[in-house]
Amino acid sequence: MTDLDLLISGGRVLDPSRAIDLFADLAIRDGRVVEIASRIERARAARVVDATGALVTPGLVDLHTHVLGGVLDSCADPDDVGIRSGVTTVVDAGSAGAGTIGAFANWIIPNRRTRVIPFLHIATTGFATNPEITAESDVDFKLVERSLTQYEGLIGGLKVRMVNPALRILGIEMLRRSVEIAHAAGLPVMVHIGDVHGEGPADLGARTLELLGPGDIVTHLFTPHPGGILDGRRRVIPEAFAAAERGIRFDAAHGRGNFSFDVAREVFDQGIRIDAISTDMTAAGRRDVVYTMTEVMSRYLGLGFDLAEVIALSTSGPADAARRDDVGSLTIGGTADVSILDVVTGSWEAVDSVGQTLRLDRLILPRTTVRAGELIAPGPGPHARGWLPDSFEPG
Repeated sequence: MTDLDLLISGGRVLDPSRAIDLFADLAIRDGRVVEIASRIERARAARVVDATGALVTPGLVDLHTHVLGGVLDSCADPDDVGIRSGVTTVVDAGSAGAGTIGAFANWIIPNRRTRVIPFLHIATTGFATNPEITAESDVDFKLVERSLTQYEGLIGGLKVRMVNPALRILGIEMLRRSVEIAHAAGLPVMVHIGDVHGEGPADLGARTLELLGPGDIVTHLFTPHPGGILDGRRRVIPEAFAAAERGIRFDAAHGRGNFSFDVAREVFDQGIRIDAISTDMTAAGRRDVVYTMTEVMSRYLGLGFDLAEVIALSTSGPADAARRDDVGSLTIGGTADVSILDVVTGSWEAVDSVGQTLRLDRLILPRTTVRAGELIAPGPGPHARGWLPDSFEPG
């Protein structure tokens, strides 16, 4: 007699949050993880997935995406970058503002299988325009407060971008006010650092960090642009170390314009550590530079991280930053969000946001995703050959 809906058999179960790293079977019933053991009888399961040679991890969590696809042309579809790419939970980093957040509540979330946690942009229309803030009237903090009340339980936090022209118009006060509102609601602020326009005061990074409190999130930590955490001598500013000490979360957020391999190395060499790997995925990023969460994860293998670190930074790390205790771990009795991943060897060349290259000899690929106990096959992949980019051929 079968008492299990699904059995994932023979994989390497790797959950750093629970110090699990062993070859084992994982059993699912009614959409929940019910057992992890060295061997579980296959006859007990209505369906068996053979995970031999694969990694079995908590469902991947992408802390920074833009997934208001179908509403905004610049945004990706959450299921394309989520469950069909090995990711079970995505945080939308401010695609919607108070005037457009209803699109998540009424259309996106009810009609997608990927779990979506939207952060609310302080600009009323979010990323419906670019730049999103061109006048004082583009931000209405009373509307922000109203939205946090109206959509309590849906909105995961506030999003603020410390870039121009918003900085010229509203100044650092826009962040101070946002922090007050978010903290009063018991939510974090996610702050974009790095101005691709190359503007802003020299001490912008320091002033930004000083305003943040425990649990707030700094995204684009490895930006090569002004407003980041490196000073003019390429030294990490003291305020970054102080921020880490008081519990500010650091998110890498690759993106198409705010990630440098060289900055990442410099920051790591000086003792700063990140809490989350994320993509800053957009519709264009899916086709260029960023591609997928698993490909961004692979770049950290190329930067010298071990596999367990990369998995932690893609599961429990972003889950903690998003203040969600229902994702990022293979907890017995918890929702059965599982990523089954392959790690393949070869030779590839990755490119960052400023054209720097990094050689990769391992690549993480999605094999199968399980979302609340439901099996989902990967999508077609972002490259001409599917999930594998072209091999690197030395010249």
